[in-house]
Amino acid sequence: MNVWPNPFTDQIQVSIQMDKNGVIPVRLVDASGKTIRFTNVSVQRGRNQFTIDGLGNLQPGVYFIELSDNNKELSAL
Repeated sequence: MNVWPNPFTDQIQVSIQMDKNGVIPVRLVDASGKTIRFTNVSVQRGRNQFTIDGLGNLQPGVYFIELSDNNKELSAL
């Protein structure tokens, strides 16, 4: 999984390679583990890219993207 830009201002891009089609839960969490944003994303087998926007009101800090495809969980800073 790749996430950019870092640091971000109002949106982030996420790129992930998937083994199969499906819908995956995606969470943006802060350093304490609190979920800031949650969405389900439809993905296709192969390389997928999506945007999480509307983040301009977040306080400066450390945030993580967490997602799961039932077989594995990924997290990126």
